[in-house]
Amino acid sequence: MFVGIASAFRSDTFTANVHQYSSLAAVVLSQLSIIFVYHMYYLNIIMIVSAIVLYLLSKKLAQWMYILEVIAFITVSVALYD
Repeated sequence: MFVGIASAFRSDTFTANVHQYSSLAAVVLSQLSIIFVYHMYYLNIIMIVSAIVLYLLSKKLAQWMYILEVIAFITVSVALYD
């Protein structure tokens, strides 16, 4: 069973890979919905700039993918609130 919130999801390599690729797909699809459904391009610009900065700092930040997921969640929340 694939549970993203399990504390030991990284202990199994296959589950960890499924979790990482699923979260990446969720981030991409959420940003596409912000573009095509909500037409809030400024949120996508914030997301793209954040992704580039996190990618450049990825060697210094151990949890860069988690931070990217949080930023994506915030952009989706703003889009739904507005």
